[in-house]
Amino acid sequence: MISKKGKLILVFSLAILSLLALSFATIGDFVPYSEMSEAEQAEYDFQMFKKSMAETYHQNVTKDDYLRLREGTSKMLDAYELDMEKYSKTSDEFNVAYSDHIFIGRVVEHKGNYQAQPNELRNPYNLFDVEIIELIKGPALKREIELKQIGGYYTADYVTKEFIRESDTRLEDYEKYDQGYYGFMEYGDSLIEVGEVYLFITVSQLDGRGTIFTQEDRILLEDFDEKGIEAFDEVRYYKKLTSEIKNFDRIRCIANEEI
Repeated sequence: MISKKGKLILVFSLAILSLLALSFATIGDFVPYSEMSEAEQAEYDFQMFKKSMAETYHQNVTKDDYLRLREGTSKMLDAYELDMEKYSKTSDEFNVAYSDHIFIGRVVEHKGNYQAQPNELRNPYNLFDVEIIELIKGPALKREIELKQIGGYYTADYVTKEFIRESDTRLEDYEKYDQGYYGFMEYGDSLIEVGEVYLFITVSQLDGRGTIFTQEDRILLEDFDEKGIEAFDEVRYYKKLTSEIKNFDRIRCIANEEI
């Protein structure tokens, strides 16, 4: 089965295409779309997309952004269709193809829990500093990377202000978590732990952070200091996958958070 990350990619891609499709079904300035010139249609498409991105992601997009995202989304969906038979065999293969970096790293500091911003995925997130022990895939990294884990807890105040007023739900409808209210993308997920060593499969954000989304994106390497890298089958497995699987050419969201 395809991973949850893969489903998120498709949802976002289809959302972009849906925004584009709106322009073909709407009439601008009371002139039917079909009666516009080619240049007028192109400009109308862009203005519709710009308006939708401003309302949905609070982002001001340029014409270059629009053309890049439109072309990139189409190519990505085409590539996804072609590669489904291969990458749907295991979610590991898809995650390797989609990732920017795969590395072994030690979590050295937890920098805090943060509430989702209007232009981000609706989950809270936590920031960590991670020391790079060995890079398996991707461009060279510095000795440490700031890692963003999607998931954590919502404060009661945030839930009340941002969620309750937008729906009929009550505060009691949200699962209670140690320091607030449940906000992970997968049931049973938890925060990575300071001092532990993991094999991380990450994507890069536009701000330079690495990001992990679900439990599929890291593997705890227990007793790493005593055993050493070569003792772990998981490390050999991901090195082998990395050497065999081509990178997945994905689009990147203009907003601070990318999917």
